Amino acid sequence: MPDAEQNLFGQLAFGLNHSGFVLARAPSPVCIACTHGDYFPFAGTQKTFATTSAVYKRFGWEDRLAMIDVPGPHGWKEGTRAGSVQWMRRWLKDDAAALPLDIPHLRAISASYDAQRVDCGLVKQEVWVTETGQVRDLPGARSVYDIMRAELSQIEKERKQLPPAQLGQMVRKHAGIRAMAEIPYSHTVLHEKRTSGVVEIRQSFDLPSGIKLPAVTLQPEHPSAPPVLIVGNEGKSNHVSTVEQYLAAGHPVMVADLTGTGEIGGFKHRFYGSKHLDEGVGLMLYLLGRSLVALRAEDILICAQTLSKRCGNAPVTLCSGSGTVVAAYHAYAAEPAIFSRVETLATPPLSWSAVVRKADRYSFSDCVQNALRFYDWTDLYTPIP
Repeated sequence: MPDAEQNLFGQLAFGLNHSGFVLARAPSPVCIACTHGDYFPFAGTQKTFATTSAVYKRFGWEDRLAMIDVPGPHGWKEGTRAGSVQWMRRWLKDDAAALPLDIPHLRAISASYDAQRVDCGLVKQEVWVTETGQVRDLPGARSVYDIMRAELSQIEKERKQLPPAQLGQMVRKHAGIRAMAEIPYSHTVLHEKRTSGVVEIRQSFDLPSGIKLPAVTLQPEHPSAPPVLIVGNEGKSNHVSTVEQYLAAGHPVMVADLTGTGEIGGFKHRFYGSKHLDEGVGLMLYLLGRSLVALRAEDILICAQTLSKRCGNAPVTLCSGSGTVVAAYHAYAAEPAIFSRVETLATPPLSWSAVVRKADRYSFSDCVQNALRFYDWTDLYTPIP
């Protein structure tokens, strides 16, 4: 999880935002250091400062809150460093003469400072506190992954193997997947036509959030095989060959874009440069106390139920492309009666346990908060009758 100091599961749902983090320290002194060109919007920092200043002032603590804002991109600049030293002198050494902060001066030295041309008198290694510059190399040091591995070993000893029906209930409960009858949506047919013996239906599934899931159903005039639902991060147009293969074999096929995929995929800016377009979507849901896995599982259930009804309530074969495999197996576990089986069109991600053991990176779009205490997503590979 990136930036664990400011990204807590469900924090926005229970009202904890940037102002809340500052106010949690009150009446302790706080100095907000920021830059005008940061990828975190400067306007948001100004709003945070205005909100928290009003609270500090109301209680007579206005001298205990300050903000240093200087030109430049994300990072520590000379002005924020110098100003922070002054702030620490005031509150750690009780040096009242260290304040007030001269913000225009701190901005000016930030604009003119060039680290490549300044002789600080010390080379980098001489300022290290440890031999290698990393506290994790100290004898007996434990990384976050070391702590997680130890906890995982204990969890696996206590975790019970459940029969398929109970496992499905467990998945729904801990992933937060609603029962089919409780998922609100409306279905709109946008266009329908017949071409070369195939009925083409363009449609959308409209959710209360305002999201519209676009989908296309292609149905042979005389279907001779069970219906197939195809989903994946690649989007509908990238599954043409798979659709053609199923159609040729007599299957009705729906191909749909789930939340954060295809036509409705990703954010404008990649989250911390992630290769996953949906990483920002996954993180925002995490902050709201939900998972993209659960949201996409519900998207899949909506699409699958509609397709099944169109085909005489026949069970649906669920084909999952990259980025939606974990969600597909969660949908299958939650409502097994809708599906006949799950097929994967891409290499599945690692199990959650393997990620912890290998200290590997993982995408938010494939995570379910706290679920590993009860099941691993790969436990859902087992067909549920």
